[in-house]
Amino acid sequence: MRQRQELAVQRAKIAEKYGFMDIKYAMFHRTRTFLANEYSTLLGTYSDHIAIEEGIRKEFFSKIEDAINNHGGSITVYDTIDLQLARKP
Repeated sequence: MRQRQELAVQRAKIAEKYGFMDIKYAMFHRTRTFLANEYSTLLGTYSDHIAIEEGIRKEFFSKIEDAINNHGGSITVYDTIDLQLARKP
């Protein structure tokens, strides 16, 4: 967790190189729980998954749904969201 925070600080400081000031950052944590079909729908919005050939993609999503359903029917995703704010003088 500390390593993530240090990385967020480093990312926020990148703005200094471009003349920004009053740099601030914040980290937010959340969890989301999806049913099997909801999770495969979410994956279907990611560009790298959209790029998979349709037949392979359908089989891939089907197997993911099967795995989720065979292990309780839901999957929890733990997100960390970084926010960086800076002001241009």
